Amino acid sequence: MRPGPKAMEALFERSGIRLTETETQLFWTFHRHLRARNAELDLTRLYNFENMVIKHYVDCALVPEMTQLPSPLLDIGSGAGFPGIPLKLALPNVRLVLLEATGKKADFLRHMVELLQLEDTRVVNGRAEEVAHDPAFREAFDVAVARAVAPLPTLVEISLPFVRVGGLFVALKKGDIKAETNASRAALAA
Repeated sequence: MRPGPKAMEALFERSGIRLTETETQLFWTFHRHLRARNAELDLTRLYNFENMVIKHYVDCALVPEMTQLPSPLLDIGSGAGFPGIPLKLALPNVRLVLLEATGKKADFLRHMVELLQLEDTRVVNGRAEEVAHDPAFREAFDVAVARAVAPLPTLVEISLPFVRVGGLFVALKKGDIKAETNASRAALAA
């Protein structure tokens, strides 16, 4: 499949997501800038257009289909902006904080937030374990999401301090989910 906005739109449609023309252009802009900065910043190991669209953009944009995501929302270990930026593009009214420990990646995220004109979106450069102690962030989010950050037991420990009582933590994981969930029971009980 030849890369381009129409091909991207078709891949989203194949997954049941119909993008507006504006959304298509925003995703395409994000994709072009991600590809341009990838080698320098090691943002993703995927290079194939179709794999990037399906495994990064569509995968992340499907999260709202699984849950009703309220706001504010925290993306822990955002890296290249996954899942936060695709979620924001799918849910433009959500208030979003992108938390990233690596300075260069946080700078890339700030650039993308400005370029895509993502309102109510803030980038925080810091380690989750440290930022969680800041009263402005502790139990401040209705939803925390994380993808490809750490094994689930560790992810639970670093993510739950951000979530309000009654809030939601969404871990986008692959692999042996049952084993990771079982290994997380102690962290969930704490």
